[in-house]
Amino acid sequence: MSDDIGDEEAGLKDRQNALSERFAKHRDADPTDTTDTADTSTASDAGGAGDASDTDDAGDTGGSGGSVRDRPQTAMYLPEELRERLLDVYEKLDARSKLDDDGEIEKHRHFYEGLVECALDSDDLEEYVREKRDGRR
Repeated sequence: MSDDIGDEEAGLKDRQNALSERFAKHRDADPTDTTDTADTSTASDAGGAGDASDTDDAGDTGGSGGSVRDRPQTAMYLPEELRERLLDVYEKLDARSKLDDDGEIEKHRHFYEGLVECALDSDDLEEYVREKRDGRR
């Protein structure tokens, strides 16, 4: 009976080692892999640290330098309705891009950065912000 347990433990260790090697090869083969499986923050949907449904960019060194995770964070406290609209727009753009075989739109690196740059470059931004402050929007 102890031989059976020893055989089971050896088999389990072999499977664990094989799995570890497979993941290590995958990581080494694609250093730009942006899949995020460890992050569970829900505040990120509004621009926070991360989100289980978005991509991480952990290995991506393009764009404005290094990993998205290494950048300063800016929290946005949005009303639920605005947050839902934001996520809906992202999901639609991402889905359309994938259906058109244009690849994934990464939430933080592409969508949020593009959204903020578009707003900052807008000639109407100052007027929009003042109207928001004054309750006219």
